[in-house]
Amino acid sequence: MKATQKNRGQFVIIAVLMAAIMIVSIGAVMHNAVTYYKSEPWEEYTTIIGNIELNSRRLLELSSSHDEFAVNFNNWQSDLLHLYPSAGIKLTYTGVYPQVTFTLNITSIGLTRYEFTAKA
Repeated sequence: MKATQKNRGQFVIIAVLMAAIMIVSIGAVMHNAVTYYKSEPWEEYTTIIGNIELNSRRLLELSSSHDEFAVNFNNWQSDLLHLYPSAGIKLTYTGVYPQVTFTLNITSIGLTRYEFTAKA
C-alpha cells in the first residue's frame, strides 16, 4: 500500500509541473503576439484610408463633367504623393463621371485593390 501512495505523489508533482510549463509558454506566446501588433499604427492607416475615401467622394461631387473630374483627379493623386511620400499610395479610378469606382493601393502596409464606389 505504501508503494501506491508514493506513485500518486509523483504523478501529482509531474502534472503540476506540466501545467506550470504550459502556463508559462502560453504567456510567452501571448506576450509576443501583443507586442508584435502593438507596434503597427493601425489607427493611423484606417484614418488615412477613410480620409482618402471621403475626399475622393468630395472630389467627384465638386466636378461638373468627366473632363473636369479627370483634371481634378490627377491633381488629387499628385497631392496624395506629396502628403504621404513614404506610404506608397496609388489611387486609380474606373468608370464614367456620374459613378466612379476607385481602387486604392498602399504598399507600406500591403493593402492592394481596396475598392470603393462613389456617385456624383
